[in-house]
Amino acid sequence: METATQWQQLQPSYIREILAASQQPDIISLAGGLPAGDLLPVNELQPYIEALTAQPDLFQYGGSAGYEPLRQDLRRRYDLDKNSELIITSGSQQGLDIIARTYLDSDTHIALEAPCYLGALQVFQLSGATICPVRQTPTGPDLEELEQLFHTTAIKLFYAVPDFHNPTGVCWDLKTRQAVISLCQHYGVFLLEDSPYRALRFIGESMPSLADLAPDITLQLNSFSKTVTPGIRLGFISGPEQLIDQLLRTRQAMDLHSPLPFQQVLLEFLKSPTYSLHLNKLKQVYRDRYTALAESLRNRLGNQAQFNEVEGGMFLWLTLQEDAEQFAERALAAGVATVPGCHFYPPHYSADFNAHRTLRLNFSHSSIEQLRHAVDRLTEIL
Repeated sequence: METATQWQQLQPSYIREILAASQQPDIISLAGGLPAGDLLPVNELQPYIEALTAQPDLFQYGGSAGYEPLRQDLRRRYDLDKNSELIITSGSQQGLDIIARTYLDSDTHIALEAPCYLGALQVFQLSGATICPVRQTPTGPDLEELEQLFHTTAIKLFYAVPDFHNPTGVCWDLKTRQAVISLCQHYGVFLLEDSPYRALRFIGESMPSLADLAPDITLQLNSFSKTVTPGIRLGFISGPEQLIDQLLRTRQAMDLHSPLPFQQVLLEFLKSPTYSLHLNKLKQVYRDRYTALAESLRNRLGNQAQFNEVEGGMFLWLTLQEDAEQFAERALAAGVATVPGCHFYPPHYSADFNAHRTLRLNFSHSSIEQLRHAVDRLTEIL
């Protein structure tokens, strides 16, 4: 059977493919976006999972917007604007898909920072929309470039990860957030704010989200894959009630609703004091692992590689003095899996953004000992 035109434009995920190689016991993987496997709250979730057998109604069909007790809790927990609503999704990746199916056509133009989260690039490619990348700076998107794009092109949506960007770890400063919102309001562009790492700040003070600053023009994606466990596949979209109603119709045509039993388990865990303890432990461990990786890179690689400090999240963006794809191949042969930066750009754009010398390193999944050992191996290659 012949595939759809949009499918033919879809690039395979380098990360999903390299994860198979990363499973070998002698490989230290800095390639995936995986949370710490040793910190998954399996024991903490156990009593809530066991209690499900006493609630047979959770094993029936449910509403497409999600389990109402969980939705009410999330409205309070995230202090949603009075004119906002939300839909529970099967992870924020499904949220991206629902939004793309609802608002993007083949003649739609969307803006995003380059580099960009690979999963978002794939969703936008599948929609057939035209992707317009904007160069990223250490404080967020290049504002002059963004304004020029808005001025010359009918941009419908600007996709952004303002807090601990994937893949670079960049966190927008307040001035950038306010400037981006002002530009979007002036040019009639909606914001799509992806926030899977926002709760993982381990240094410095939190910035207001785009949804906090401009709730009337922002759709926000949140995920519990990074703060609870990715296996439950739960997240949510929040935003203006009118837009959520439109997205709900799309959701009804997809998988009806996310699994109710896991929504109940998540609700009970979020309500328990154990959740805040778990989150605090995650941030402490991630800070220690990031510090170990950053110090090892500075001490061992010196001027052979550069990176910007990060204040949270799961990633560090490394710039080399040589071709990153060739380096990544040698690193994998030496037992370290990484992701070359060129895979985080729209097709045919990576050369324009000097991506060939960059690597994404994940520090959340490996132990301090593994991270230091990985840097030792990378140093030997350089």
